[in-house]
Amino acid sequence: MVLSLGLGVYKSLEISVSYQEALLYFGTPHFFFDKILLNALHAFVDSALLPKDLALRLPGLLLHSLNLVLMYILSMRLCAQKPYDPLLAAITFALLPGVQLGAILLGKASLLLTLGLLCLLLFKTSLIYLLAGLATFLDASCAVLLVGLLLNALKHKQRLLGGYLFCAFCVNFYTFAPIAGIPQGFFLNTLFLMLILYSPFLCIYYPYTLYAQVVKDYKQENLVGTVGAVGFCLPLLLSLRQELDPTFLSFGACGMPILLQRALSSIRLHLRIFRSHYRIRYSLVFGTLLLESVLLWGGGYNRFVRTHYVAKELASALKSRGIHNINTLSPKMALRLKFYGIGFGGDLYLIQQDQRADIEICYKHKVAARYAVLQKRP
Repeated sequence: MVLSLGLGVYKSLEISVSYQEALLYFGTPHFFFDKILLNALHAFVDSALLPKDLALRLPGLLLHSLNLVLMYILSMRLCAQKPYDPLLAAITFALLPGVQLGAILLGKASLLLTLGLLCLLLFKTSLIYLLAGLATFLDASCAVLLVGLLLNALKHKQRLLGGYLFCAFCVNFYTFAPIAGIPQGFFLNTLFLMLILYSPFLCIYYPYTLYAQVVKDYKQENLVGTVGAVGFCLPLLLSLRQELDPTFLSFGACGMPILLQRALSSIRLHLRIFRSHYRIRYSLVFGTLLLESVLLWGGGYNRFVRTHYVAKELASALKSRGIHNINTLSPKMALRLKFYGIGFGGDLYLIQQDQRADIEICYKHKVAARYAVLQKRP
């Protein structure tokens, strides 16, 4: 957990705010909870004695650390065979590319995972009513979580809870209207996004483990498997009609303890001479996760992640020249610079150049961008 938080802080200080993050930060929310969350974030960023980038991403990083603890506790409750099994589940969860991106990028992903894990841990208590009510008005993607909880309540004939969850789902659906517009197919787009957020090999093996838990072992208690399966499959079904926000894919990660439980059991139940096949299979899954994590945290700048670089260094260069207001031909860059205190307007123009430039942004001695500052003609 400490390592994950430390890496998150390091990466937060390295990258700049992207256009999408700036758009979210300076946007006007339409829903009540969004307004509360955004106002709280503004208050924290403005008052925190921290670099602005770190203050912006610190709430997500802290929620990510909390999620690792919750995943550890959830794995302990699933009858771990060895004392270190819950730790392996938490590490696997932390290595998921989507979980790591959700921790360092501005958004609701970490908050949604926290809510999902709390629902799994507190499902048999009266607090589930409060958590389900919160999920109703928090985000459109919470419909996926509510469906998973509803199916489990119906399976165990919990009529009162099932009725409450059904009403919560209907209110969520009415409030956010996640299905609207002209039907269009985005199945392949969503599947490709899943391959990125879950890693390719895990996307192949993970659905099988969820199927084995939910369908083959139907008579066993499988709340975690049900929520994980719904979180993985329902967004794919919805994508047959329309494009979904990536947050709809968040709750599939809640089933990670099932993956570890199945993986470790299949190895331990076989004789030593027959374990090589299973070890190779799982080595591909976890090796890919580890490789992707190394590339994510240690990759640095490249043209594929350009949208999360340049702006912070450019704003510092402008401030060092005493420039606090400037015109630019790129509305996206103007909004990103606004986050760092550079306003739009004045008598100067910021023009991106290929050769002659007043400002050069470099990473590892390689020029990433060049800008010229020109005087506005009278």
